Amino acid sequence: MIDLNEQNRQFTAAQVCTKCGLAPYILRYWEIHFPELRGPGGKQKAFYTTNDLSLVWRIKKLLYVERLSIEQAKKKLHDEKLFPLSEPGFAPVARSSVPQPKAPEEVKAAVEPAPSVPVPKPVSETPTEAVPSAAAQEKFQPSAEQILDEQARAEQIRAEQARAEQIRAEQARAEQIRAEQVRAEQIRAEQARRYQEALERAQIERRKVLRRRQVEAALTELRELRAKLG
Repeated sequence: MIDLNEQNRQFTAAQVCTKCGLAPYILRYWEIHFPELRGPGGKQKAFYTTNDLSLVWRIKKLLYVERLSIEQAKKKLHDEKLFPLSEPGFAPVARSSVPQPKAPEEVKAAVEPAPSVPVPKPVSETPTEAVPSAAAQEKFQPSAEQILDEQARAEQIRAEQARAEQIRAEQARAEQIRAEQVRAEQIRAEQARRYQEALERAQIERRKVLRRRQVEAALTELRELRAKLG
């Protein structure tokens, strides 16, 4: 609940939950579906303004009092576009302290003597914090079925996030395996190329050896013929 002294205050998530009667996980769950509760770039807020506090009260009323679904509540908030909204427990705006000119009848009545009547004590214009009744507080408390539903949705979101993370990990592993297979194929191709080059060099060397032996055999035969011919 907010008074005029809290208009420029900032609240932590725990303070927001305490003021609005919410469990912390419900506030975090609402932040997923209502981007107005998130900070710049969709990040989680560290501190909340009075406008944020009013918005949380409004969402709570739409979901728990008017029994709207989250999508219906989002559409209604989009159609209203009025933030902050006045919700039960919020103090009214203070009246202007500038004196207003009196009407002629009021001036005349002030001049003429008034009958002797009891004068009531002046009422302080200092706005006080409106405290909702026990029935109003009970009306805003979520039922056990709603809490279980919110918990089930939160569990479903966590399961979907875990599944998405597992899929990303499996995809990364598959990419790594494919990269290793490509690398292995490149290594085998390089080894096959080197083997082929070595085989060709060996064949060349073998042909050279054969030619040398043939030349040596021819020279030996020629020397033997010369020796026979004297």
